[in-house]
Amino acid sequence: MKVLVVNLLYLVTIICNFESLTSIFDHSEASFSYTTFQYCKDEVDVTFYNSSSYETDSTGTYSLELFIMDTLGCTDIFIDDEIHIQELDVIVEIPKLDYVTWSDSGVVIVWNEIQDDNFEYLQILNQSNNVTDWLSAAIIDTLVPNYFIHEIGSPGLSQSTFVNNYKLAQVDSCGYQSDTSIIHSTILLETNSEDFQENEVSWTRYRGWDYKIEDQMIVSDTVNIIYELYRSENNIDFERIISVIDTLPYLNGSFTYIDKNLCNIDYTYYVLAINSEVESFVSRSNKAIQQPNFIDFTQPLNLKYATVNNFESVIVNNVIQDNYVFMKWDELDQSEMNYYKIDRYDNFYGWQEDYRNVNDSICVDYNADVYNDEYLYRISYWDECGNVGPHSNLGSNILLNGAQNIHYYDIHWNPYVEWEQGVKNYIVEYYKSQDNIWVELDIVSGTTLEYRDSDLQKNDLSDSYDILHGVDTSYCYRVRAISYMGYESQSNEYCFIAEPTNYFPNAFSPNNDGINDYFEYKFRVPLVDDFNEYENSSFVKSLNLKIFNRWGNMVFETDDLDFKWDGTHRGEESPQGAYVVKYELTGFNGTIISDTDIIYLLR
Repeated sequence: MKVLVVNLLYLVTIICNFESLTSIFDHSEASFSYTTFQYCKDEVDVTFYNSSSYETDSTGTYSLELFIMDTLGCTDIFIDDEIHIQELDVIVEIPKLDYVTWSDSGVVIVWNEIQDDNFEYLQILNQSNNVTDWLSAAIIDTLVPNYFIHEIGSPGLSQSTFVNNYKLAQVDSCGYQSDTSIIHSTILLETNSEDFQENEVSWTRYRGWDYKIEDQMIVSDTVNIIYELYRSENNIDFERIISVIDTLPYLNGSFTYIDKNLCNIDYTYYVLAINSEVESFVSRSNKAIQQPNFIDFTQPLNLKYATVNNFESVIVNNVIQDNYVFMKWDELDQSEMNYYKIDRYDNFYGWQEDYRNVNDSICVDYNADVYNDEYLYRISYWDECGNVGPHSNLGSNILLNGAQNIHYYDIHWNPYVEWEQGVKNYIVEYYKSQDNIWVELDIVSGTTLEYRDSDLQKNDLSDSYDILHGVDTSYCYRVRAISYMGYESQSNEYCFIAEPTNYFPNAFSPNNDGINDYFEYKFRVPLVDDFNEYENSSFVKSLNLKIFNRWGNMVFETDDLDFKWDGTHRGEESPQGAYVVKYELTGFNGTIISDTDIIYLLR
């Protein structure tokens, strides 16, 4: 409502005789005042008892009666029937809002202290983006200090879930109000964690610097805004982690940053918006606290198995490794910052803590002597934040050993530990070199730790296990442990390479009767069940043999295992008698047998 004021000016011309003049001024500040003059002879002041102004709600034409009396009793009555009341043309300047910013006490609204000359008060209006109504936040009747703290919600913290909008209106001393200022909006920062060791931080754009006031009009503007994101682990010592330049005009939307490789603690974030044209204009967002998702460091891992070698070849530095322990366990749902610790136990060193550290759910122990030692393994997990998980169940290698007899082979092994419910069964296998495959020999119970193989020939002359003269006669075995969960662990390979044997006859008769006509190397041993039958069992890789007569002259020499001496020398029959045989046999296991025997040549 406009306040309309009639201002009257009276001019006293002669004592006790008043002539009056009326006038309407063009501004309400020019309030009507009576001008007094000392016209009477005694120079007596004129005193008026009515007010100096008249206020009304409406314009129009009014009649006015004014009674005037001076101190001498002289009176006069002024009547004017055509007093015109008109609306004043008043313009109140739009106030300038510089910026709004969160503080730890609330939202700080900062304005330009240079406002209208006829300033009476500022009205601060607030609106959250979840409501439509604008509400009065405060009435400010002074321009200094040029800020106001709006205490709302939980100041500065993540409980702030809305963008808060602010604008100003200025009111002058006559009650006239300006148009509202440019709307400025707080920055809303929000956080969440969906992935392990990561926080997602997002924030809204700052609104307000994208407009300016020109000639009492709000017009669009483009201002470069720099956003700086800060993070703290104690809500005190903040560090800047990124800086983003937004050169676009204001748009609805937000910025997002993924903060990675974090620990399981509370992180506090805020963002600063900096006006690139006026660097003192800085708006801070609310603060938000977020702890990232994290793995449970109270649950032990499950070591699925430890096995000698893997079921696939492992190559290190272009060399195939065949002497190692391979371990596999249940992988954690984790980021790359987490690691696994492997502890190893042996009978010499005991437990070696942190023997290996890996960042995958497998480990290969290349330093294990799988042919001679037993090992225990356990797995735990840790991270760079100092968290350490409990130990897993134990796992072990299976150490296979054996003892040989000329007619059978005994193998034995240590039990696998530590599967739930133990070992279901062991599978005994042998290596069929002819086909380059492992063949199942037998299945024994999970409590059985030994096995005897008496079928050395395997009843197949085409089988490489039929011991043939001049062929590597090794027998190789392995054992596989099977768990109730279907996990497997295989032992080392254990190969029997029989000792070489020196079966030479002590006499022969080269008379062409078909019986002992030659002196030769007899690479045969009796069978177990029938000592009248023989099997090929020389186990000799190479031979050097020399025969001398009674005078020490060498009459025969050979390196051929299949040699046959018919008792001749240089085409002539050697005489009947005793001869000296010197020989050296080398077995497939490297054993060397050197000896001297006497043989008899019979005619």
